[in-house]
Amino acid sequence: MNAALLADPASTTGYLPARLVAARLLAPDIRLLEFAPEGAAAFPPHEAGAHIDVLLTIGGRRAVRSYSLLGDGRDPSRYAIAVRLDPEGQGGSAAMHALAVGDLLPVSAPRCHFPIALGASAHRLIAGGIGITAILSLATALVEGRAPVSLHYAARTADRLVFRSALAALVPGARFFAGDRGERLDLARALSDPQPGEALYVCGPARMIEEARRLAPVIGWPEGALRTELFGTRDPAGDLPFTLRLARTGGEWTVPPGRSIADVLAEAGLDPLLDCRRGECGLCVAKVAELRGEIAHRDRFLSEAEKAAGDRLCTCVSRARGTLVLDL
Repeated sequence: MNAALLADPASTTGYLPARLVAARLLAPDIRLLEFAPEGAAAFPPHEAGAHIDVLLTIGGRRAVRSYSLLGDGRDPSRYAIAVRLDPEGQGGSAAMHALAVGDLLPVSAPRCHFPIALGASAHRLIAGGIGITAILSLATALVEGRAPVSLHYAARTADRLVFRSALAALVPGARFFAGDRGERLDLARALSDPQPGEALYVCGPARMIEEARRLAPVIGWPEGALRTELFGTRDPAGDLPFTLRLARTGGEWTVPPGRSIADVLAEAGLDPLLDCRRGECGLCVAKVAELRGEIAHRDRFLSEAEKAAGDRLCTCVSRARGTLVLDL
């Protein structure tokens, strides 16, 4: 049993015990992991675009990592994910790459913040890097529909275009871009000429998501047409520790670099509301009672006006400088 895992997944409230039954490298730094339910015939079903949380202990601390499920959810006897090893990460991907077949760990029931737009006249899929995992799930489900499907898939190197063959078969005319071959995804071009009723899906690193959100309305995509899923929400270098205080209880902690407000609250024995853990769903939003410093908003849920007001923040991703007092 990997030492990074919780010792007794079956006893973890709200999680399901899952057994790793198959693992293989898709690229030197991308590992495919396949899990089967422990003590049950099937996992809960899921829709295309769904993800699961995996509960780990890293450096003696409880940690949660989210991964998109591959496939369209028709086989509840298996959950499959692909994990890219991040040498600059906080240890989650390293723990997942260290798993051995037979290991048992807790996983959550699936949740979906990246659903298919039912009734769309067409579906345009754009993926960057390991963001292809969610896009593959959508493509698998969409190809059986009547609406046209198009795909753009970019990676830094050709060997990281790990699902190229499967996607080429699923989506005729799909376009692939490998950085080491001098190929570059021109996002403005990929977003050009939106059709009435067409849905747009973008999944990848933060820079790609931000650029897509900036370009889409300029190019003519109507509000609500763009759906995004973010990968790579690691705190950037240069973060400083700050003081967190709760107005109602008087509890006070230091939030160090690499740890979120929600992480610190959970480690203190509290139960913060969480879901996506990427600053997208808004479940973790907390009211700010007092601020001596400034907030570093890193979510994609609050509007720019709400961020400027400074009276709320997403505890799963946003940080502060100085002292932050929450109305909790």
